[in-house]
Parts: sequence; C-alpha cells; structure tokens
Amino acid sequence: MAKEPIKLEVAPDGVQEAPMADARAVLTQLVDDASIDGKVSAFTTRGRRRAYVIPPAVYEELLRLRAETAAK
Repeated sequence: MAKEPIKLEVAPDGVQEAPMADARAVLTQLVDDASIDGKVSAFTTRGRRRAYVIPPAVYEELLRLRAETAAK
C-alpha cells in the first residue's frame, strides 16, 4: 500500500516547512522545489525551523554579500 504524500505547510513568510520526522521522505521534493521553482523550505522540530533548503542563486548572493561585508 502506497503512503499518502506528505503535505508541506507554507508559513506566512512563504517558507515551506517540513517536520524533521518526514525529512527523508520529502528531501527530493524540497531540493527540486529550490532548484527548479526557487522556493525556500525549512525542516522543523517541535515547530522551530532548524535547517533551510535554499535555491543556489540565494546561496551565491549570500556569499557575495558576506564577501562585500568582510571587505569593508
């Protein structure tokens, strides 16, 4: 019998939230959502965000901003 797909919650700030207990089951979906659709997702434990999956462009922008800040 196939398991029912896990329903991701979307927080008011637009971040998809997935409980850590379901992390393995939704990891491929979250990675695809980030790389294809540009969505940001977070793994949660007891309702608190613990880790994020972000699009590559967002990560590259963060690195650029950190380098600019360090150069000042």
